[in-house]
Amino acid sequence: MSLSIVVQCVLLLGLSFILVAGLTEVARRVAIYVGFVSKPVGDRWCQRSVPMGGGIAIQLGWLALLFVWDRDLFLALGPIIGLLMLFGLVDDLVGFMPWTKLGFQTLIAWYAITHGYKIVTPWDSFSNVASIFWILFITNAVNLTDNMDGLSSGLVAVASLGLVVFFVGGANSSSVTLSIITLGAALGFLMHNRYPARIFMGDAGSLPFGFILSLLAIKVQNQASPESFSGVFQMFSILIVPLFDSIFVMSRRALAGLSIMRGNIDHTSHRLVKAGLNDRQAVGVLYALGVMGVIGLFLLSRSPEAVWVPLVLAGVLLTLSFAAFLIRAEKGPVSESDFGLAPLRLFIARMAIPATTFVGLFSQFYASRHGKT
Repeated sequence: MSLSIVVQCVLLLGLSFILVAGLTEVARRVAIYVGFVSKPVGDRWCQRSVPMGGGIAIQLGWLALLFVWDRDLFLALGPIIGLLMLFGLVDDLVGFMPWTKLGFQTLIAWYAITHGYKIVTPWDSFSNVASIFWILFITNAVNLTDNMDGLSSGLVAVASLGLVVFFVGGANSSSVTLSIITLGAALGFLMHNRYPARIFMGDAGSLPFGFILSLLAIKVQNQASPESFSGVFQMFSILIVPLFDSIFVMSRRALAGLSIMRGNIDHTSHRLVKAGLNDRQAVGVLYALGVMGVIGLFLLSRSPEAVWVPLVLAGVLLTLSFAAFLIRAEKGPVSESDFGLAPLRLFIARMAIPATTFVGLFSQFYASRHGKT
């Protein structure tokens, strides 16, 4: 990778960060002036009044920079991102029914497919259906992680950083541009959104963020062989935290006979606090899991089947262990009496140690059975 490319990437990242950080401060002051403020309600974690409108600052900065930097890419994605931002803003103001949201997002997803953002499989019809489902699910999954100060913007930053490193130096310059601008925008907003948050992004920010990440993850899958499941696992890995949170929460709600569409304080971050962590620690744990997902992306994309198969199985083990930990947290704080370990150490003991042991043993077994060294 040449020095000029590095300079361009750093410049684009810096411009995105500065622009969004500045616009967010403007949006915060305007929101206070006009009374666009989130009020404490029973099904929300934050129980204080916080200015809204951060999503407008994020996406306006994102769109402006994309317009200047890559006009063709702006013409392809800019209008649809702008529409999604406006839709999210109206939802923040008056609220839409869940099926109205899904209907509009389905149209957005179909637009993306017609512009080349499609999961590659041997069957074209299945590719269309899978792509629509993926875009819808990730768009809303990232939206749902916006439930604690600094969580959603931080997770977007972690995933975007991984995507920048994944794409940079390759032939897909559009994906590099999108990843860098998204990384800078997420970091710029995080400066104002970290605990204690001074402004919220709302659906106007989280929905476009989720949509953009879903498209970039599809481009990750496109680089793998369509006959291999490695590309699918790479998509899952880079967005593991939003995926896990949505699947886990919806499953627990369904088992309890509750609506999976209705908001509540039962997300992964909330359960970690119930386990004995504070807000900063809970968000930090989920950041760390996001980093593990990024590492998983690179291991899967650069490893032969004899390695990535046990890696995937280890990831499944980690996921199930984490789910068991969260279910245990429903009974109350995890204390020193649980195996004599504090919450964070207990979390590591139940997840990292078994998974590491499993990876080592199964990798050796699988490699020996398939003649790999």
